[in-house]
Amino acid sequence: MRTDMSMTNNTARRFDTADTNNIIVIGIDHGFGNMKTANTVFKTGVTVYDKEPHEGVSARNMEKAGYDSERCEINRQIREDNTIIRGLKSVITKMAETIQTTIPAIAHAMEMVRQNMIVFNYGLLHLHRRRDEAKEYLAKAKPQYRSYLKYCDEIKSETE
Repeated sequence: MRTDMSMTNNTARRFDTADTNNIIVIGIDHGFGNMKTANTVFKTGVTVYDKEPHEGVSARNMEKAGYDSERCEINRQIREDNTIIRGLKSVITKMAETIQTTIPAIAHAMEMVRQNMIVFNYGLLHLHRRRDEAKEYLAKAKPQYRSYLKYCDEIKSETE
């Protein structure tokens, strides 16, 4: 005998079964439509069984005879899913370890770049000031240089 109980607005409907002393609660869905145990898959909500579900001798014998058993197929899928989940877990663990070792190195490198940029900007600011000072000096020196060249030309023309 089996009866389902669904959760609606945080309230539960009562079971329609008279015998509630031998209830086995298998699991509660966390939002994915189906629940999985080591032996079976069933719909969301709380499911009540008179005994714990398993593949059983009949399902195994069907598989041996070459027929497909739904329960055995579900268990194969669960084992395959668990293998994939374990693989993903190991990949995520490796990625987390890599991130933990890489982030401090990246932070250190970025700090060094920041320090070098500060020094570079200071040097650039200093060069700009020196350039402006040189422009001012040349602005004052050009008229004097032209005057000098003019005197040189006059002296040359007088000596010839």
